[in-house]
Amino acid sequence: MQSGLTVGDFSRVTHLSVKTLRHYHEVGLLEPAEVNPVNGYRYYAPDQIPTAQVILRLRNLAAVQRELVDGRLDPGCRAFLCYQRVSDRAKQGSLRRRLISQRGMHRDNGNTHDLLISASPK
Repeated sequence: MQSGLTVGDFSRVTHLSVKTLRHYHEVGLLEPAEVNPVNGYRYYAPDQIPTAQVILRLRNLAAVQRELVDGRLDPGCRAFLCYQRVSDRAKQGSLRRRLISQRGMHRDNGNTHDLLISASPK
């Protein structure tokens, strides 16, 4: 008897389709813990679930990025991403002001060391 989760059970737990799991096995992205040599059934170990979840998250992020680039992103999602960008820029501005205000506190023998403050790439 085989141990582990069948491909169907693993699919339900990870929200990856059986077809996708077969493809990931073929390309070597997520190989089953065991494959029955007689019937070819795939079995996954429970400790492979986190790996599958990371793959799913990355795949979903890539889909959102493609939709954003193509202009197909849902207006609600677009608004949320714009809000996040504004919020991140405000936090950067606040941090920049704090660093500049403390600039005078970093002296060595009377010489002020300039701090390099750069914005993150867009």
